[in-house]
Amino acid sequence: MVKLHPAALAPVKIHVAAASLRPAGEQTSRLGCGPAGPAAGALGCGPAGPAAGEMPRPCSLGDVEQWVRRYFELMDHHGAFILSAQSGPGDEEVRVASTRLQMRVCFLLGTSLRARQRTPVEAPEALGLAIQAMLDRSWYQCRAQHLPVDVEDVIGTIARTIGSVLAD
Repeated sequence: MVKLHPAALAPVKIHVAAASLRPAGEQTSRLGCGPAGPAAGALGCGPAGPAAGEMPRPCSLGDVEQWVRRYFELMDHHGAFILSAQSGPGDEEVRVASTRLQMRVCFLLGTSLRARQRTPVEAPEALGLAIQAMLDRSWYQCRAQHLPVDVEDVIGTIARTIGSVLAD
């Protein structure tokens, strides 16, 4: 168990509650301080992140760019915590909860995007997973790895890619 300062638990509790998960204890949270907690808010499953539903209908390229920019801003604050869900937790209970939560986030994102597609895909969870992977990896390469690429170019490219997926 990882001990957290009580002040650090506030955002954890929000994410855990949004995911309908219960932390193991008041100052010790197996799910909250581990990989599952914050992923709930990453893409609109909780109060923390931009939801695809926040894009107007129909949405312009500028609307999608704003949405991607807000996602990058969320990741600037919570990215390490959110991406820790992908590190393969050793505890089986946490791993199962993390996997369930990651798929829930993918499904909700995919469902929201699928509803905007001209020709909807059959598997919204696959759409959500593909878009989330693109967002997460791009953020990681730009912000954590500091690859020599302009983040605004990356945001614009992601927005155009999402726009193409919606127009397809």
